[in-house]
Amino acid sequence: MEPSSSSSLQRRLTSPDVERLNIRRAILSTILEGEKKFIAGLEELVKISDSFRANMTLSEAFLTREEFDTLFFRIPELCEVHQSFLKRLEPKLTDWSPEKAFGDCFRYLASQFYIHEEYASNYKRAFTTLKEEKEEFRAIANNTRGRLPNGESLTLEALLHSPLHRITKLTLTINDLLQHTPESHEDHRILIYVLEKTHKFITEVTEAIQERSSTNVKKRSCQKHGYVVEWTEGQRKLRYLFLWSDLLICANKRASGGVFSRDKGQFDCQWYLPLSELSLIPSDHSESSSKQCPTLETKKVDELKRKLAELNTSLKKDMIAKQSRHFQREIEKKRKKVSELEAQLTVLSPSLPLHLYHHNGKTYMLLMPSDYEKSDWREAILSAKRESKVTPNLTLYHINKLLSKFKQGRQASVRSIVVSQDADLVTGTLLVTVVNAVGLKIPSELYCCIEVDAYGIFFLMAKTKKSQNTMTPVWNEDFDLEVDGAKTLRVICYDHTKGLDDEMIDKGQTLLKREQLKNRQEIEVKMDKITVTLKISFQSSAKTLKRVQSRKKVGVFGVRIGALTKREASDMPNIIKICATEVEKRGISELGIYRISGSIADINRLKKAFETGHKSVTKLVGNFDIHAVAGLLKLYMRELPEPLFTHTLYEKLTSGLSMYLAVLIIIVMILKLACKC
Repeated sequence: MEPSSSSSLQRRLTSPDVERLNIRRAILSTILEGEKKFIAGLEELVKISDSFRANMTLSEAFLTREEFDTLFFRIPELCEVHQSFLKRLEPKLTDWSPEKAFGDCFRYLASQFYIHEEYASNYKRAFTTLKEEKEEFRAIANNTRGRLPNGESLTLEALLHSPLHRITKLTLTINDLLQHTPESHEDHRILIYVLEKTHKFITEVTEAIQERSSTNVKKRSCQKHGYVVEWTEGQRKLRYLFLWSDLLICANKRASGGVFSRDKGQFDCQWYLPLSELSLIPSDHSESSSKQCPTLETKKVDELKRKLAELNTSLKKDMIAKQSRHFQREIEKKRKKVSELEAQLTVLSPSLPLHLYHHNGKTYMLLMPSDYEKSDWREAILSAKRESKVTPNLTLYHINKLLSKFKQGRQASVRSIVVSQDADLVTGTLLVTVVNAVGLKIPSELYCCIEVDAYGIFFLMAKTKKSQNTMTPVWNEDFDLEVDGAKTLRVICYDHTKGLDDEMIDKGQTLLKREQLKNRQEIEVKMDKITVTLKISFQSSAKTLKRVQSRKKVGVFGVRIGALTKREASDMPNIIKICATEVEKRGISELGIYRISGSIADINRLKKAFETGHKSVTKLVGNFDIHAVAGLLKLYMRELPEPLFTHTLYEKLTSGLSMYLAVLIIIVMILKLACKC
């Protein structure tokens, strides 16, 4: 904490507050000692697991690989997390002062609760393995002891139970710490947040354990399903994922048609994982998940979007035209082509990996379009895992029966925009202002990512700057989003914490209705925890691309290229050289370059610098976000009084292409005649 803020805090503290802060030191010391004892127990467990692992190499091993993995599940990861927590906490406590903040230490621990959750969901299986193994193993396990530095000896059963006991104990201690932290202290709201997470964690784990202990047999049900992309053998594969209450099935949609296909299932199973054997965290023997993840193929995606837009426009015209048999056949052909293009777009667009780890070491990589879908699947899998019981032995016959049941009730298809709804889709420019957010319970450096769909496939379009560390973040950032076939706008909020990965705080979405967007609308995107306010309006492509003739003789924007290059004594405008060079330097590996909108405020600052002939404009461009630089170049092109392909050249170009196509048709006809001969 800075000296100024430290003295400011001291001025706000009363004598009772100072006394409470001194009690805080005693509580933190208790937490520190408890962590040291707990880590010593985990380290003993790691040593014991190493001994059992060595025994597994013998011909008469006590445990199988599966039993070993179940018994010592997530112990090394838990040890690593708490060692890291201790390294953060101990130096701060050694250099104690009443105003020192410890919230970041507890926030780090709370961010790792998903590991504790996986351990807790496996605990009953581990306990059963310990009790139901062969007599020889039970005798060894009962005599196995972990010796702590203070001389205390703990049984293997007690050591395995210690992670559950530690979280419960830690929750009570954090509650005491909160009671002795003044509201004016930086830690107060962070401790409230951490305490809420610990209470939620304990409640979910307790309910899950009670549910699994219940004698009531619940019928297997489908929790979530949908298309995903799997990265396997160096290729993208379109799959359909089914999350059942105790099972995850990855299937391939079977091609329809054929005389004997009527009674067959709609899907072929590719692989399946019982939730009791699935993890979202790698173990020490999991296949490497660091293999090259495919990048977003921007050029191919943009080309597919263009073809899809053109085909939808053509299809719409055909549907309005006379409904003859010929037109009906053409419409059906184009509908089929639209489905094919949508499937290709679905396969090519995702690039964010979600790894699934099986206990036997196998790793599966699914590709998600964004954190929105990734968090949905993660939360659904974790929720199902908490409540799932051990899955009985299944065969491919049982899996196919489940898939055929799905067919009877629901038909799956790649996300599709029905052509009759094309009038509702937004194509043009969305003018979006991200205003503010309310509802945060602790101060955060929050930023928002804006995603908009193109014919059902979502893409990142804009990203705000980080707010100040506050509970009422205000951005007031403007963005011009060029959209094509859009129906939904998403907002994903992240909290930036130094030294930790950015954490997704909340997410939400709003439908885009063209009629409502004619006038600037203020929209509140209500999420689970917070509400983000946006201002949105819409301009059609015709209005956006309309060229405004200018008589400017000075400046850069709106001036004919010939006049500008003559004035600058150059063969190319300096703005193109500077911006293109900067994009080549910093933007080649940047996701969504020329697609993601830069801040309009930044673009306008750069525009003003070029218009006024700023002396250090090249250096200035290097200090701005690369998306703002790309946005400036697009704005310059858009404001040219005449397009790069001038009206005269455009006519010659189309005329030349027509002649070229005519020649090609003649050549094809000659070849066909030659083949008949």
